[in-house]
Amino acid sequence: MVTPLTVFSQADAFRKTANLILPFFAAGAVYANMICDTGCTYLYGALFGVDLHYLGFMLAAAILVFSLPLKNQGYRMIARHARACLLYMAVGGGAVLLHFQWVHEIFCPFCLAYGALIFILFMFNLNRTIPLAAAISFAAGLAVFALFFEGSAMPVFQF
Repeated sequence: MVTPLTVFSQADAFRKTANLILPFFAAGAVYANMICDTGCTYLYGALFGVDLHYLGFMLAAAILVFSLPLKNQGYRMIARHARACLLYMAVGGGAVLLHFQWVHEIFCPFCLAYGALIFILFMFNLNRTIPLAAAISFAAGLAVFALFFEGSAMPVFQF
């Protein structure tokens, strides 16, 4: 018996491709931000003293690694949950970063593009983990960024 083609089955096929391709675009947005010299160049952010550029690269790399096809069913399940929890944490932290830009009225197009790509990945992986783990991951990302994010939106001049 042939199963009917539904929106969910099509989205599942596209999710696998998106999980492998979109992290490269996200890393490209981070790199473009690093070499950018527009009005938002004086935006700076760090978490635990680590520049957000490097954390952005690490998040994209982790999502890519957890999206690689695996033969072992157990490893696939662990990777799926880890990827989903990372994305929930990233969206929680991204809410704090978006608030930071909103408060300072400086919007970096590359940061917003990165956030949009992560949010798209989040939407594709929305129900790929246990709801309690998802809620804890989102709250952890929100709390960690709210408590430990160090940001600056002031122009820095060098004499």
